[in-house]
Amino acid sequence: MSAQRQSFKKGWCPGVRRPMETGDGQIVRIRPRGGRLLATDLAEIAKLARLYGNGLIDLTRRANVQMRGLTPESFPALVSDLDRLGLADETEAAEAARNVMVNPLTGLDPAEVMDVRALARALEEMLSGRAGGGGFRLSGKFGFIVDGGGCFSLDGERADIRIRAVGSADQPGVAIGIDRAEGGLWLRLVEPEQVLSAVDCLIDVFVALTEEFGDVRMAEVPEDVARALERAVEGFGEPAGALKFARTNTQKTLGEIVLDAGSAVVGFAAPFGRVEAEDLLAVAERAIAVGAPEFRVSPWRSFYVPVPDQQAAQHLSVFAGAHGFLVDSDEPLLAIDACPGLPACASASVDTRAAARALAPLLRQIGCASAHVSGCSKGCARSKPADLVLVGESGQFRVVRNGTVNGSTVGHISPDNIQNLVALRRVV
Repeated sequence: MSAQRQSFKKGWCPGVRRPMETGDGQIVRIRPRGGRLLATDLAEIAKLARLYGNGLIDLTRRANVQMRGLTPESFPALVSDLDRLGLADETEAAEAARNVMVNPLTGLDPAEVMDVRALARALEEMLSGRAGGGGFRLSGKFGFIVDGGGCFSLDGERADIRIRAVGSADQPGVAIGIDRAEGGLWLRLVEPEQVLSAVDCLIDVFVALTEEFGDVRMAEVPEDVARALERAVEGFGEPAGALKFARTNTQKTLGEIVLDAGSAVVGFAAPFGRVEAEDLLAVAERAIAVGAPEFRVSPWRSFYVPVPDQQAAQHLSVFAGAHGFLVDSDEPLLAIDACPGLPACASASVDTRAAARALAPLLRQIGCASAHVSGCSKGCARSKPADLVLVGESGQFRVVRNGTVNGSTVGHISPDNIQNLVALRRVV
């Protein structure tokens, strides 16, 4: 073990049984099992958000659903209703442990290597069981990805432990990897039936080796810990070797998506991940009406809804667009990550969403394919670099090019004069 150790900040995420206080009240986060929600459940979530909160709902980068504007008085009744619907875990610990993201079209995508729905369910059950037995002492943000591959894979998303189908549909295998600051480290290629045992082993060794750090993420641990984890799973499968996947983090196709003859999916995104309860309720009820009972949740702040035919796909796409969702993959707003900002977040000093909407039509003109508008220096909405970053400071924006919120400042701009970025570009 390395003699040099670092101190790490504790991390946790709000859940059904653990709300978080924000500028517009408490937020509660629901983790869909297997990345899926019944349309009927989504309709109930919209009704509860309207009844107990401020009617605003967020889709998060971890493919979760958040209700906003709750109060200490309304929170107990909300939890009771979510329990009734089966949308809450038995304990806070079980919910925290079940931080699993699944590619949204698994079981539907003709290009995927393997349908990983059963594997994802088994992993969630294992994690919840470990938490119930007190055997899960990990950061509340410690996350897992189960990815079947295909056109809607999660190769561009980060997770502490990654499970990825490889090979072909005729001869599928599974790669297991861990996150590092410089990218993923693939450890082993294993048979599907070995996956849970290998992941269980990784958790045991990780917990044992990082007790002195407190809550820590996989990308933060020293190199000697990463190598010890690699040795710990040597008894499973074979070395991953030079296995690599492209780490692209782009918004997937929206609108009507034809999968194969006779089957289709509709994709629609919430601008900056925010939707009003009335609109979500309307779309959920219309999906039920056209024979689409299931919503798949994605980390791109969008839903994917399997529909019975292309006619239903066209109808639902138009309907979702009329209710504020984005159904065009070329929509400029999709290139911008923006946190809630004022007045929703007490840490923010600017209205990020208004600034992002003003920025969207300017992106091409200022030569940017991606942007991040952050209400403060935390940078909660995006951890990866963007072509343009606006960071709220004392009611103004600090401007960063080709970096993160911690990048070098190239100028400042007023939220009321976002169009001045065109002139600023000539300077920088």
